[in-house]
Amino acid sequence: MKLTVVSTAIAPPTKQRCIDSIDAQKGCSPFVHIYVDAAEQEPRLNAMENMWRTIMMLDPTDIVVQVDGDDWLAHDRVLAKVEEMHAAGAWVTYGSFAFADGRRGHMYEYPTTEYRKHLWLATHLKTFRAALFQSVPKERFMMNGQWLEHARDLATMFPVMEQAGPERCTFCPEVLYVYNFSTSNEFNARVEDLMYEQKCVAHVRGQEPMARLEALP
Repeated sequence: MKLTVVSTAIAPPTKQRCIDSIDAQKGCSPFVHIYVDAAEQEPRLNAMENMWRTIMMLDPTDIVVQVDGDDWLAHDRVLAKVEEMHAAGAWVTYGSFAFADGRRGHMYEYPTTEYRKHLWLATHLKTFRAALFQSVPKERFMMNGQWLEHARDLATMFPVMEQAGPERCTFCPEVLYVYNFSTSNEFNARVEDLMYEQKCVAHVRGQEPMARLEALP
């Protein structure tokens, strides 16, 4: 298993802070950080397509650590913690974050395996085995034939958790991630964008759950 941090963004002002927080990691095995900045692409691809293209080229045994390109890790032992959780049997982890202004996000472990019907909890820091993502049909990351503009986290985490099963999904109460809310779509979107986001969310929640796997592909 190799740790691979995957970040996507469009020229965020905090890009270097994200990169520096990952470069500072210690106490873990050697890792790779792939940062895809859509502002440097021609033609420019959306975040979901960039994420899909990146993860599909990884080794199936890789542990994917999703760090949005405008956010950063909370301290220099985050990847060591991720590695520890996966070594203990996790195939998927999710957890707790703090906002950039210091407020803590109040998250908790899913009390059900019907993830698509429950309040969204599978948030930062999100990690999973690459094979789980690679097993998801490409069409599930799309709506009306186009790559999802919103609900990308749901489209990723619901199927990987369903395939892993609850005993291989680990909630981490420790804050591992800093969420830069001021650059988020949630903070900056117009009303019509938020309405479209809800359509994307409904689309993903309405998909059939994926079958559980007893072994990784």
